[in-house]
Amino acid sequence: MVRIIVEYFFNPNSTECKNYMKIVVNPLIREQMKEVEWRIINIYDPKEKKKIEEYKINAVPALVINESRILIGFKPQKEVKSIIQEEIEKEKEKRQVKLG
Repeated sequence: MVRIIVEYFFNPNSTECKNYMKIVVNPLIREQMKEVEWRIINIYDPKEKKKIEEYKINAVPALVINESRILIGFKPQKEVKSIIQEEIEKEKEKRQVKLG
């Protein structure tokens, strides 16, 4: 089965991040797309510092989709879902090429 990871980076003190979680992230998580694994990451967690630097995240809210697409700022749910679907399709194509 194809699986991608969506990482949500947030500041727990930010109203915008809380709203983004409520309006965009939670509804997408509730859809329970079987191909998507969600990771919710507090930017103040010292264990995540390396990952934040690696992705060059300099503002929140931020989503990193499949380690390749980085969305910074408030993006509409429809747009985020569309990008997630694109990444799932890319992974399926990669897998078919390997199997073929």
